[in-house]
Amino acid sequence: MLYNIVLTKKGQHYLAQVKEWPEVKAIKPTRQGAIQLVKQRLVNYLTQQVEVIQVEINLPTPKAEVTNPTFDDFLAEIRHYRQEMKPIDVPQLEFMRLSLPERRVLMAQQAAQMATYYQQATHERQDWQAGDFEDGY
Repeated sequence: MLYNIVLTKKGQHYLAQVKEWPEVKAIKPTRQGAIQLVKQRLVNYLTQQVEVIQVEINLPTPKAEVTNPTFDDFLAEIRHYRQEMKPIDVPQLEFMRLSLPERRVLMAQQAAQMATYYQQATHERQDWQAGDFEDGY
């Protein structure tokens, strides 16, 4: 049978510990010595100190779902309501539905529009952006 040994260097010694049985451990100055000693202690532990048995446990079964006779009607009403509702116009969703080449074309067009905007003189942009805000309060 295979067991996992966790090997840790602690200063000048090695600590070997059985992962499945953390109480079984050994400390030795050499790596190989710690491994050999923990193997001996594991055999002793499993044959002399504990008894490993298998047991069957019956878990309680989950309660049956309570059925609601009107639930199907409720779902039908939701479907009907969704069909009658106008889809909300969300530009981000429309953009996400585009294919990658279509997105690139749209973004190139938008970039060209923004380039013209940024090519305007500073005072033209400020005039356009000023709107009806007041500087003083």
